[in-house]
Amino acid sequence: MEFEGTRLVGMPVQAVDATLIRHLEESGTGVAFGCGGDPGPTGLNMYVRATRTGDTMVSGARFCQAEWEDHG
Repeated sequence: MEFEGTRLVGMPVQAVDATLIRHLEESGTGVAFGCGGDPGPTGLNMYVRATRTGDTMVSGARFCQAEWEDHG
């Protein structure tokens, strides 16, 4: 799964966060943060979060309805 050329799932979390935030700031889209501090594009209700897979943490994407608060 990709957003604007950035692979969102199964990648090192820090790398995806940094790439996504840089892209959103440069494009003027704006960065939104979910309740857990997970970044995503303003207005899309999509957030990149850390997902545990065995002993490793990788990136995952969470999609939510408007006005929905993710508490975990």
